[in-house]
Amino acid sequence: MDRITSDIFLRTFNKFPRLVTAIYNQCLKRGSFPRRWKTANIIPIAKPGQENSMEPSKYRPVSLLIIGGKVLEKLLINRINHHMYKNELLIDSQYGFILQKSTTHAAMEAKKFIEPELEKKEGCYNDQPRHQRNIQRSMVAKRLKGLER
Repeated sequence: MDRITSDIFLRTFNKFPRLVTAIYNQCLKRGSFPRRWKTANIIPIAKPGQENSMEPSKYRPVSLLIIGGKVLEKLLINRINHHMYKNELLIDSQYGFILQKSTTHAAMEAKKFIEPELEKKEGCYNDQPRHQRNIQRSMVAKRLKGLER
């Protein structure tokens, strides 16, 4: 790791804004992402209540990325989002990686889609024999096709 903190990066940018901007503009212009910036330091963090466990599955990996790469990634995301919004390339049912939309919005949309079918008793059954507990695939496929754009 390069040991450059966000504070050091910000101070460098404030002192040499043209130089830092030129470096990032060249990365974007050339379509290159420096190999060193792709390096991460992975630290295992114990899941809650599992602090004393030695079992690997009781930990989640946290990747500490180099600040230079994080900044370039953010620039790329901003440019891609600008292009997508400007050219109206996103559909209304797109939820992942969209500002002001979350998995909660996606779940509520799914609920609006599923509830009417459940009320018609054509969907999932919990009180039916095991062999009848299924989703009628043709009905679901038809409905999903209606969501395509």
